[in-house]
Amino acid sequence: MTASRKIEDLRNLWLGYALFAAIADLIHNGFHGDALRQAVIGFLVMCGIAWFFASKLQAKSSVAWAFWVVGAVLGVAVNGLNILSLFADGGRFELLPFVRWVVAIYFHIVTFRTLRDPDVKLFVMT
Repeated sequence: MTASRKIEDLRNLWLGYALFAAIADLIHNGFHGDALRQAVIGFLVMCGIAWFFASKLQAKSSVAWAFWVVGAVLGVAVNGLNILSLFADGGRFELLPFVRWVVAIYFHIVTFRTLRDPDVKLFVMT
């Protein structure tokens, strides 16, 4: 698989996660006006960020590559802290946020591995 295709797959992975996160938020928060608006805005922001970074990587931007690598590491840390907060919340455990954060950690790890792939790194850095 070419580096360009790996970047496209990474973009598509994040677009799929944006849809998953929006649906999970709607189920968790209910289907009222404010929750719907927040889910749509969150979906659009995530899609925009994924599309922006993927297009910059296709244009061989090493700065975008570095930002996304750092973002992937921070994403794992932040979502890990969110999971820990579920267990420290006085016994109130919520399954849907837990699943969403576990999936987010997985996607951040996949992102980090894809960006650190020698083919992708060579493609962006040249």
